[in-house]
Amino acid sequence: MAGRQVVGTGAQDAARSTPEPQLLAECVELVALAQDLPEAQGVLLGYLPGLFPGTRGALFAPGGPGGVLVGVGGWGGIEPPDQLGPEACWGWRTNAPHEVRPGSPRPRCAHLVGPWGICAPLVHPEGALGLVQLEATSEQPPGLPAGWVVAVTGVLGRVLGLLVATTALAVRAATDPLTGVHNRRFFEQRFDTLVAQALGAEQPVSVLAVDLDEFKTLNDTRGHLAGDQVLRQVAHLLQAHTRPEDHVVRTGGDEFVVVLPGASLVTATTRAQHLHQALSPIASVSIGVASAPQDTTSPQELLEIADQRLRHAKTTGKGHTRPASTTPP
Repeated sequence: MAGRQVVGTGAQDAARSTPEPQLLAECVELVALAQDLPEAQGVLLGYLPGLFPGTRGALFAPGGPGGVLVGVGGWGGIEPPDQLGPEACWGWRTNAPHEVRPGSPRPRCAHLVGPWGICAPLVHPEGALGLVQLEATSEQPPGLPAGWVVAVTGVLGRVLGLLVATTALAVRAATDPLTGVHNRRFFEQRFDTLVAQALGAEQPVSVLAVDLDEFKTLNDTRGHLAGDQVLRQVAHLLQAHTRPEDHVVRTGGDEFVVVLPGASLVTATTRAQHLHQALSPIASVSIGVASAPQDTTSPQELLEIADQRLRHAKTTGKGHTRPASTTPP
């Protein structure tokens, strides 16, 4: 999640007595277009002061096991804590808006500062995806319309829920169900962009074409269940020995591609050799290595060169890595 943010001072918002409904429609539209939940939270943080004029407050997101909340950012001078346990917030514990006023018998949330405050979870049908903390910028409540906080947080919670569901579907559509790594669909949709981004930043990008040796023999002698287990183990080790910014893809059968942004041909060859060592207890593999811009600037040609070097590795003994110096004429 991005670092916490503090938005505005609250002075201009305090001058407005009523919220602007058109802001809600605008906010909802942009949240729905966010690429992921952190980006959507950034959008929310920019709109919350206008949606709740006369308030200062903070936005929290679920932070892990035990119902812990993580501070995303605040406005009007409030900087949320890094973490907030469920015992500190009645709104989060009850999964419903919790308002306190001077003289009210209702228990106060431990993180509230002023005499008036409300903690409203962003609820969708399967749970809550965050919490909005609101406090007045003066001794008096902000005079928001009756039901406004409940209505706004309810709409925002549902929109966030749809975003999460859509994101999860997109992840599943781009994931190989057997191994859990990226699938061919992801590769076909993203590879050209990954190469263009690296070259646009004047950085190299390398490709490892990985193929299991004698995989057909393994399937024929030990059965497909054993073959599937080997594929899962290979995919796991490829992920374990690559960086977070790398991309491991199963392109089909016993074939994998590893995209290495920022890696030169020399670096990629060294990393391919390390992968050989890591995979050797599980399977023998052959690897072809190609790099842009050293070999080519064309994504399609980059794949073809890596594949040529892979085939050369398999015809000259298998279990080898083939960079440029060993490519056949």
